[in-house]
Amino acid sequence: MRGGNRTADVQGGQYNIGGDIIVSVNGTKIENTDALSTYLQENCLPGQVISVGIIRDGQQMTVNLVLGTRPPPSA
Repeated sequence: MRGGNRTADVQGGQYNIGGDIIVSVNGTKIENTDALSTYLQENCLPGQVISVGIIRDGQQMTVNLVLGTRPPPSA
């Protein structure tokens, strides 16, 4: 997966832009970050290989990823 490599100012805040856009996990459509978090929490375990549909540089593709352990929530 590729993260954003540029920053943009949006209403006084700095945000990373660019990078891969996740559109599916194991064939399930992902519409936003909440849907991604929910899917991973309910259907996946650390060490599992998942198939992630992404858009990278305008091209749709699928990559296989091994899930790591989810970090604890920040305080």
